[in-house]
Amino acid sequence: MEKKFKKLSMLLVVTTFLFLGIKNSYAEDEKKQLNKWNYNLFNPTPKEFMREMATDRPYRTEGINTIDAGHFQIETDLVSLSTDDKGLKQKYNFNNMNLKLGLTNGIDFQLIVPTYNMSIINEGSKSSTAMGFGNIITRLKFNIFGNENHSSNGMSIMPYVKYPTGQEQFTNKMVEGGLIVPFAFALPWDIDGGVMAKLDFKKNETDNNYHVEYINSFAFSREMIKNFKIYFGVYSLSSMEENSKWKATFDSGIVYQFTDNFKLDLGLNTGITPTSDKFNPFLGLSWRI
Repeated sequence: MEKKFKKLSMLLVVTTFLFLGIKNSYAEDEKKQLNKWNYNLFNPTPKEFMREMATDRPYRTEGINTIDAGHFQIETDLVSLSTDDKGLKQKYNFNNMNLKLGLTNGIDFQLIVPTYNMSIINEGSKSSTAMGFGNIITRLKFNIFGNENHSSNGMSIMPYVKYPTGQEQFTNKMVEGGLIVPFAFALPWDIDGGVMAKLDFKKNETDNNYHVEYINSFAFSREMIKNFKIYFGVYSLSSMEENSKWKATFDSGIVYQFTDNFKLDLGLNTGITPTSDKFNPFLGLSWRI
């Protein structure tokens, strides 16, 4: 317990220094946004004023940018596989979509739809398979500053709610939620950096009470050649539930932007703690309208 609170304290210190270090970006960003706050869902931002396309995928460190007002973006795992270290448990996800809609210049609405999931569990000579729809999640992203500069300093806050819409094998039948706070910062050598703090309120495994989970992550990316990026990062989850174990992964992948409004990505999240999924390869796309 003491170690978990130390980790949380360190996170608060780091985020405070980041906030102090990038606060000057707010004034410049505010000037750029001033003329765009007249646009909204029913009065879309003209194409000539739209920001460079930004996504929350494939990194598990969420981005700080919102979708321009009145525009739509889809980000999806076309296919994703997760397996434990012994290969006894396998999870497949197909077309897990994040549907985004720009409400104002600095706020967007997100609907996460897990279209089709499949779980395979091998126990000795027995094997069981479950298939079906998952739990829907709604999110609102509020950009605090840094929205206009894709490769710059910035911050957003993003509350979310998970609804128990999944079929029986893919839901705990409880509403859950939390708060996500991503930061972005520019580094030397054209490297884009990001860190994220996330607070989840999750149902206990053994009863209907709730516990808190702390998620911390960071990611770095760089354009190697025109429109081609590589990235890597680390994702960490610490739970306050009794007898829970720390989970962490090392994440890496590539992103190719075919057009101003279309990207493909390919990545691999690798478990670095015993309780994490061993391998999680995925293929995804993002498309903006």
